[in-house]
Amino acid sequence: MRHICGLKGIKVIEVFIGDDHIHLFIQVPHTMSIAKAAYHIKWFSSCWMRKTFAELRSYPKKDAFWQRNYFVRSVGGEAAAVRKYIERHGKQC
Repeated sequence: MRHICGLKGIKVIEVFIGDDHIHLFIQVPHTMSIAKAAYHIKWFSSCWMRKTFAELRSYPKKDAFWQRNYFVRSVGGEAAAVRKYIERHGKQC
């Protein structure tokens, strides 16, 4: 995930990948919209999954891995708390 984000200048601060969801704490370049960042992450990761796992190549291209929606929150001074939340969440799952 860090490599995928890095291709577009998105800095991954913390990541948790669960069975059916993902938590990403990222820093997006000021020249990129949040919607564009989400698009890049979803698109690149879908391509990577299809290339890496042959059994996924038969999935329909559209909406195969990701929902259309996503949750975004600007954290500002709460960065340390968000990072700890993601770290704890990963240990519980």
